[in-house]
Parts: sequence; C-alpha cells; structure tokens
Amino acid sequence: MIQQKSPFRYNIVVQAILLRKVEKYIYGESNGLWYELQGDYLIPCIALPAEEKQPIGTWGQRHLDYLKQYRKVTYTNLLTSGRLNAYLADIDRQAQERFERLIEGMKRNRHRA
Repeated sequence: MIQQKSPFRYNIVVQAILLRKVEKYIYGESNGLWYELQGDYLIPCIALPAEEKQPIGTWGQRHLDYLKQYRKVTYTNLLTSGRLNAYLADIDRQAQERFERLIEGMKRNRHRA
C-alpha cells in the first residue's frame, strides 16, 4: 500500500523552500493554524483556553482523581474546553453543602435520642 503525504504539509514545506527562508512560525492558510518549525517537523501552535482559577477543596480533588482514573474522556473534554476548574469548583461546593446538611441532620437526630 502506498502511503500519500499530506498535501497541506507538503505545500508549506515547499513554500518555505521556494522562498529560501525558513521561518520559525508558518501560517497554514487551509486551516487557519500557526505551525512552529522544529527541525524537520511542523508542530501546531495550540494552547488550552485560559480559565479562571478557583479554589478546589477536598471534594473537588477527590472528584478530579475519580475523573482521571475512571472517566478519562470526560476529564480530557473538560480540560481541553477550559471548563475543568469551574466544574471541579462547582462539584466541591455542592459536596460541601451536602456534607454540612448531613452533619446538621446527624446533630438534630442525636439530640432527639
């Protein structure tokens, strides 16, 4: 089976050779991405979206461990969309509220007995 090279990658490299200058960053017009030339490879210049840092407590950290271990696709989707921190902060807040309600209920039941 003959493997064909990507015409996009080939066009950028040929363009750089024809211009007789090798720039560190090259713009790919077909997809609108910037590429960094590292040796003979073009690496796409992509970054995770910026997200607001919020404090994550014990419950959020435990849920993060759970996501990493058992829900890897969900973890990756939240991470790459820039929503992981906000999601974990919300989970932490909800779990803390439930924990406090549980403790209050246990206190009330203890005083009744």
